Amino acid sequence: MTVVGVAVAALLVVGLSSAPFWRPGLWFLLAAAAVLLVGHLALGVVGYRRVMRRPWPKVEPLDRDDDDDW
Repeated sequence: MTVVGVAVAALLVVGLSSAPFWRPGLWFLLAAAAVLLVGHLALGVVGYRRVMRRPWPKVEPLDRDDDDDW
């Protein structure tokens, strides 16, 4: 199970069961939400960097005569 999956499970279990009645539960809830947010941001950054490192396609530039009408 991934870190994000564990964070979601902790968020659901702790958040729905004991967070309103138990003060450490609130801290577990906040920690799980923080891990979930950081995990999603990290996955987004890693995915973005992986896509941007790919070689760009070799295409011909547009003809400037067709682009002047707008």
